[in-house]
Amino acid sequence: MLSRSQSHALRAGALLRMGRVLRKLKKFSQASSAYASLIALGNEPVAGAPAALVGRHALASLKDEAGDKEGARQQARLLREDLVTGAWTIDRATYEFHRSSVQDWLGVEALFNVEEEILAAAIEQAWKRRSEAIKGSASLWLEGRPVVLAWDRNGAVAAGPKWLAARCQEWRTRQQQVDFSVIDAGGHLACGSPGGGQPWAIRAASETKLPWAVRVHGSQFAQNQWDTRRRLLLAGLALMVLVTLGGGYATQRAARREFAVARLKSDFVAAVSHEFRSPLTAMRHMVELLEEGTVFSEEKRRRYYSVLGKETDRLHRLVESLLNFGRMEAGQQHYQLSPQDAGELVYQTVRDFQGGLRGAGSLTVETSGVLMVRADAEALRCALWNLLDNAVKYSPFVAPLEAKVEVSVQRQHGKVGIIVKDHGAGIAPAEQKEIFGKFVRGSGAQASGVKGTGIGLAMVEHIIRAHGGEIRLQSELGLGSVFTILLPAYEEPV
Repeated sequence: MLSRSQSHALRAGALLRMGRVLRKLKKFSQASSAYASLIALGNEPVAGAPAALVGRHALASLKDEAGDKEGARQQARLLREDLVTGAWTIDRATYEFHRSSVQDWLGVEALFNVEEEILAAAIEQAWKRRSEAIKGSASLWLEGRPVVLAWDRNGAVAAGPKWLAARCQEWRTRQQQVDFSVIDAGGHLACGSPGGGQPWAIRAASETKLPWAVRVHGSQFAQNQWDTRRRLLLAGLALMVLVTLGGGYATQRAARREFAVARLKSDFVAAVSHEFRSPLTAMRHMVELLEEGTVFSEEKRRRYYSVLGKETDRLHRLVESLLNFGRMEAGQQHYQLSPQDAGELVYQTVRDFQGGLRGAGSLTVETSGVLMVRADAEALRCALWNLLDNAVKYSPFVAPLEAKVEVSVQRQHGKVGIIVKDHGAGIAPAEQKEIFGKFVRGSGAQASGVKGTGIGLAMVEHIIRAHGGEIRLQSELGLGSVFTILLPAYEEPV
């Protein structure tokens, strides 16, 4: 039989055909023996490739078809080793075909050496270029990496990326102040560093007689030194600018704050002066009339005395407000907290306030049972009085000296709420957060000419917070305002 012929060529061809026939007949064991004999023939050419290569590939494919995956992987590993070590002399197309098959069988495990493959491709390029020029050199860019070739009639030499990188590193270790970059014909950086700024010197490939253009420039070491100095100078300049701008901004802000405080204090002094002047002028006029004896009617005397009493109370409340505000600002105001019926306290305060009105102001009070709180009665009356006074002053007058103000006391989510609602001009949304500040008066109050000191709401907030409560404001321009005092409810101990 030809499979036992003394001629290796006849024997290789017969073994290959016999293996294919046995494989088609599903006689995998006998086909494996045929391919193993084919592998033993080594470099004997068959089907355009070494017999060992063809047999190894066929045996791996046979085992894969037979379901022996591990056997197929074992044969693929042997095939990969032969391809990597160059066991056979084959062309690149044959190499790529068998390399692809190995990768299909082994997957990630294949791990072909990229450097070696690049060098193999470079040698193939040198062989092709040898037909154009018997002697020469070139720089190539293969698989994204640089390769340099040199060839003549005796053979070719290829230097890969690792060799070029090692030569560049050797030069860098000897030179720190300057660096270089080697650029191939395609504009790729074959070796060295890209450098920064304008290069110091440039030599084209025609001048160097090399397959590259060479550029010499400042090294990264020198560049880093210059960059460090430049950064320090820029940082120092930036710091000076920031300090200057910050100081100017802080000075301007402090000046604006001082001017604002001075303006508020000036407005406060003017308002307090007017608040004192109005009742004092009226009292002085009435006292002069009474002293001169020009008031003969007993009824007029009683009316004059009543007005004098009300103006005196007004001055007394104003003086007490200023003194209390001063103590609050100094942190010296002390409160005597005791159980109080919030509804009764509100009712008494509204009644006293309404008795002091010169007109028929409409004040209504609604309470929902006995709601106890721990409070300083006089302080809470003072806070409520200020809210009532503002509600009346800023309410529209339906008739002369008439204002509609609604006061209610109710339980709200476990707390006691004292609500004062008016139907006045309201407070602008932008002013609602600032309205509780000292000496602050809304733009509506200033535009309408309503007099005040600007400390009433500041006192109210201070008093309510000292009682462990809070004050809330809801207001819309043209619809009025609602001030709500929320105090912790007090439960009698059992």
